[in-house]
Amino acid sequence: MRDTGWSSWMRTWEAHSRLSRFRRALDSSCETVAGLTRASKLFVALSGGKDGVALAGVCKEAGRADLPLVHVYTELNTPGMEDCAKHTARILGMPYSGIQPDLSPHPDIWHWLRAIHGHILHPGPFEQMCRGISVGNMLVAYTYEQGFDGSLTGMRAEESKGRRINRKVRGRVYTHQTDGRMIVQPIVDWSARDVFAFCVSRGLPICDHYRLLYEKYGVSPESPGSRVDCLITSDAVAARGALAYARALYPDLWRQIVLTRPELAIEG
Repeated sequence: MRDTGWSSWMRTWEAHSRLSRFRRALDSSCETVAGLTRASKLFVALSGGKDGVALAGVCKEAGRADLPLVHVYTELNTPGMEDCAKHTARILGMPYSGIQPDLSPHPDIWHWLRAIHGHILHPGPFEQMCRGISVGNMLVAYTYEQGFDGSLTGMRAEESKGRRINRKVRGRVYTHQTDGRMIVQPIVDWSARDVFAFCVSRGLPICDHYRLLYEKYGVSPESPGSRVDCLITSDAVAARGALAYARALYPDLWRQIVLTRPELAIEG
């Protein structure tokens, strides 16, 4: 019988890592990282998802193991992201920092989330939530607070039209006109298969969410529908089933989410 399970994906990615086109993509990304001036104070955004893990590994291979890895954590992240980020840092021997949102005066994220008025997926409340716990917002604040010049991110052009346009217009390395922050996107031209191939061939961790989603729902780990992120998503993402996935894959966390925001029981 033909193996169509997770082990088949692993073999596919291992085989892909031996292709010359993958090698060329990796060499090009390493050149981007190696070409960064050491006078610039930069950090690596390490989400704990496949892209961030691969990005960290590319930095190590490019000779920049000195770059600090920065992970943003909240209880609303896909479970396993923080462990994956820490494991990556240990394997690569790179400096690691974990940051969490400042939700004061609330004692924890559940009290903070409960205090937001209105349906959490409606525009106003959803934007309020994002301002407080959005990874992007928190990393920008971290850049300012710690005096960094910018960051390296695992953004990839194939993930959305906006990212494809950004890649075409700005390239792999650019500076924000508004505040002068440097943004470096070494793997922006990679496919999802390239990313998984790199992680598998280098023995780097892959967040278990991809496997769980594939085995329970048949979602391809290489598809846009398979990603790690905040479990409470906008209506557009919820329509793809993200909340239903959370309910089935992480029942204990889901119960806490619904206890805090009962309206999500209907969405999920």
